[in-house]
Amino acid sequence: MLTENKKIIKKVSQIIADKIENENIQGSCNFIPFILKYYLKRFHNIDIDIFHGLLEYNEKYAPHLWNEYNKQLIDITIHKQLIEEVNSDCIILDEIYIKNNAKIKYHKSTNLPSPYLDEIRAMSFHVNSLTNKFHLSVEEQQELNQVSNLLNSDTKMCRMDKMNINEIKITKSYLKNHFKKEMNDYFKYIKDNINC
Repeated sequence: MLTENKKIIKKVSQIIADKIENENIQGSCNFIPFILKYYLKRFHNIDIDIFHGLLEYNEKYAPHLWNEYNKQLIDITIHKQLIEEVNSDCIILDEIYIKNNAKIKYHKSTNLPSPYLDEIRAMSFHVNSLTNKFHLSVEEQQELNQVSNLLNSDTKMCRMDKMNINEIKITKSYLKNHFKKEMNDYFKYIKDNINC
């Protein structure tokens, strides 16, 4: 039996997940978890958490953000990722809502896997050796770009750790400073489609 809070979380999450699916919105994990958190807190006084970390797939890693409520997973963007290999089951309160085939593993930023940390260390040394060269081959330039993307993702996770993203004032500020239009569009869309 779902509590009233869980019914609301489920309904709002489904509305957003359906919009993402129907409009083929990819790579929205950098703002949707914030929108879901802020909407539920502002209009229903329900507090959910935002987590950030890594998705592990085929021995590779990708940065990601998701929500949880009482330790139950809510990931309503995972089925439409920029990296197609990562597209996995859309999960609402630990239940599959939109089925996909990829098998992924979540790693919270507080518990990153050793192979990833080793890769970051090795890449940072490698970047130093590449940046000391005046002329890079095309392959070296591509490799430097890959390393830069990986290190930038890691830097974003470190910044989020310092931001305290689960503080509602921080969530609100983040949305208003970076995703105000998206926040207003999603709030309107949810209100137009909700019956609770």
